Amino acid sequence: MKGPVYITDVRFEDFKDTDEYYQMGALGFRRNNVAKSSARSTVKNAQFGFADPTEGNRVKDYDNDDDLYTERDGDDIANFRDADRSVTRTDVCSEAVTVVRPEPFHMTPECYERTSWNMAWCCQNFGEIRVQDSSSTNDAHLVTMVRDDVSTAMMESDMEHNAPFLVILGGQYSYSMFFNNQIPNPVKILTEAVSNSGYVRVGVCLPPNADFQLKTFHPSTFKTIDKWTLVDDVHDLDSDTDGGKYFYDKDTGYFATVFRNQNDFLDDEYHPNPRNRAIQLTIDIKSGDRAGNDCLSNARNSFGDLSPKVSLKRNLKALLRSLLNDVRAKRSISGEDNNREIPADGTIPTEWGAGSTHTPWVTPA
Repeated sequence: MKGPVYITDVRFEDFKDTDEYYQMGALGFRRNNVAKSSARSTVKNAQFGFADPTEGNRVKDYDNDDDLYTERDGDDIANFRDADRSVTRTDVCSEAVTVVRPEPFHMTPECYERTSWNMAWCCQNFGEIRVQDSSSTNDAHLVTMVRDDVSTAMMESDMEHNAPFLVILGGQYSYSMFFNNQIPNPVKILTEAVSNSGYVRVGVCLPPNADFQLKTFHPSTFKTIDKWTLVDDVHDLDSDTDGGKYFYDKDTGYFATVFRNQNDFLDDEYHPNPRNRAIQLTIDIKSGDRAGNDCLSNARNSFGDLSPKVSLKRNLKALLRSLLNDVRAKRSISGEDNNREIPADGTIPTEWGAGSTHTPWVTPA
């Protein structure tokens, strides 16, 4: 999938691995993908005429250890939304289900790895933060994104085709990035699938004591930094519903803001962003040392935990769900295997398909 791709009202049959030659899956992903896998790709009302995994695989991606698997940016963020849980058939998630690569950067207590798929599914809604290298030079600006609640949960992009990262939306998690070699100028950050209720806070390591300009046109227009509001605490951003607020610590160079769209998605909306309007933030650095700078350790030492203060509520919610539901899968804080069998769906609905499309054959006399 690249997309966004939308798959609805479809039936799959016969997708079983052949041990010696082929790995088979009804739903899969392009290999060696330098681009991206859209965070709005969606599957709805899918049927599978086989039991998974004994008779086939509903989903399949290459294993990290497989010689055919590559770790290009598009491979790392392979994903799709299981809109009605017709793929995962889970009764654990009450709302959104997203199938993702089982990387530590994606995995939370609300994610469940399925080894036979080489994928995981999460009871969470994901969006995409994309870093665009708009510099006039040809230097490679390697960028690393870190999930603030787990400092070792990180993902690196080589920015060969921008730099896409899957992020969990809704304000329960936040993210920070730093550039490994050199900070591009300007820094451009774009969103996909970010909505009003599905928002996210993102931090960026800029030069310490930098002079910079900020510009965005959505959800509101703030063309210069004097139109923005500087907050004293990074956590003050988490209550920002209007946009135009930012945090910057001159000593460490840590900058942060919230990405929140003006609208939520309509039920029948197929755009990659609500009303097809992405958020784009431009940070134009006027002065400061743009050498690569991992400022995150210094930032944590200076003003503490960067993750949202709803983290305790988030963890309690996940624990409560596991206690109250008849959970048939293991919780995967460390990526434990969810190997339950998913039974085959019933017979093909009579109203599906094209019906009779040819004249019945009559045996000659």
